[in-house]
Amino acid sequence: MAKKLSEVERGDTVLRWLGGCNTPMPLVVKSITENRIICVGGWEFDRTTGMEVDEALGWGPAVSGSWIETQNEQGDGFSE
Repeated sequence: MAKKLSEVERGDTVLRWLGGCNTPMPLVVKSITENRIICVGGWEFDRTTGMEVDEALGWGPAVSGSWIETQNEQGDGFSE
């Protein structure tokens, strides 16, 4: 069974989807806060919705051009 975003831990790999791209970008989770999942490279995502948070672009928990999902245990699929 796949982890939920709320269960992601430091060191886990998540998949970043960017609008318009067919291939996700694997990112390693660097740290977790109450509301954010922060990945190596400085990308920050809302812990509930998975949406990328970037104030400069106006992206946040409800509106974003990028989001993350977790991989299932077999590494061949995705879940919310």
